[in-house]
Amino acid sequence: MAVLGSRIAKDLLEELGDSNYKGYDETLEKLESELSSHDNDTLHKNLYTGWLYSLSALLHSFDSNYPSFMLTDAWKFKELATALASWTHLRHDTILYAKQSYTMLLGFSQRSESTIMGYVEPIPELYGRILAIVIAVDTFISKISGIPKRVKEGLDMLKGILQTVITITYKELQNQWLSDEEYFFIRDYGDKIHSLASYYESCEYEPRDTITVADVHTDLNSEMVLEEGTGYPKVLLVAFKLPDSRIFIGAGPVLTYYEFKHPMRDRLNDKSWKQLLSSNSCPNEPEWISEYSV
Repeated sequence: MAVLGSRIAKDLLEELGDSNYKGYDETLEKLESELSSHDNDTLHKNLYTGWLYSLSALLHSFDSNYPSFMLTDAWKFKELATALASWTHLRHDTILYAKQSYTMLLGFSQRSESTIMGYVEPIPELYGRILAIVIAVDTFISKISGIPKRVKEGLDMLKGILQTVITITYKELQNQWLSDEEYFFIRDYGDKIHSLASYYESCEYEPRDTITVADVHTDLNSEMVLEEGTGYPKVLLVAFKLPDSRIFIGAGPVLTYYEFKHPMRDRLNDKSWKQLLSSNSCPNEPEWISEYSV
């Protein structure tokens, strides 16, 4: 996340001693330079790099046009955790394809308080980048014969959802009321996303919960692996202002994130991670999570 532009991630690496390695600064600078040299076509050359590019939209600072809760340091830590949790899911899903790193051995109705129905975190840049990925996938599979019709229908539904979300976020940033239809869209958003699963039942798609784990680095010296995990969601509360200047409290789920070392002889899978997560031996969340969570 430091390479993707998170100032807080870079500071944390230094504060926690995770940057105190020979050649670290030079390597970080090289990676940052390499990333900055890529154009949009290169960043969207595959789903993995396209998703990383999407996550980078969470990591920069927001200006005064954004809601006040998004201008706090606490929110920056929350966005870092969200990006890392999403990256964990990405590594989990690509674990058979991504080369793992190693340490080598030495040697609502807009004007009625009772019917306000929700709020979208207004980052249109993020949703636009995800939409670009969906469009790229749709274009790719359109050239392949034998793809089930339901796959195309599901992608079309997802494109429609993202386009609506982008419209809503621009309205929020311009301090405009949403339409009744848009408030109902937010209210039913969870059901819409869940219904996407039905489009992939014939493709052996299985919806899963938020708990997943992936080992992303192996240290042959200590015989330990670095595990990245996501756990049970927490409830996030934020205060946001409506166009008539009333302040509302919004509540919604937020991903939890874990990073810890584990013996390489006992690499975790989702089942064993869920058991560990529910036990007295569960690792703690990173210490910086306390900046926005209890």
